[in-house]
Amino acid sequence: MIVEVEMWAFAQGKIRQVEVPDEEMALSKDVHARLEQVWYYGQNDIQPQQIPSVSMGDIVRLDGKRWIAVMIGFEEIPEGIVACIICDERMPEAEFPAHRHARA
Repeated sequence: MIVEVEMWAFAQGKIRQVEVPDEEMALSKDVHARLEQVWYYGQNDIQPQQIPSVSMGDIVRLDGKRWIAVMIGFEEIPEGIVACIICDERMPEAEFPAHRHARA
């Protein structure tokens, strides 16, 4: 199964196609387990590509929904919401918002 990931953390929203073996996806009982498979196979150590590995702040498109990678796991992005990544190097890292949501 090919899963598209919007690479907002380090690639300005470019799309990375992550290939997850069908048998792996079939064994994953819930959506969070499937998202973890996308994370795993989206690492360049596992599936090298000329784009950064899937990282916190990237958005996975899975089963018609969008999920943002957060510090631990994923959070669903509700329909009608556009996720905006905030990257302002002038802000101290402790004050960095990982992402903000804005109504579309």
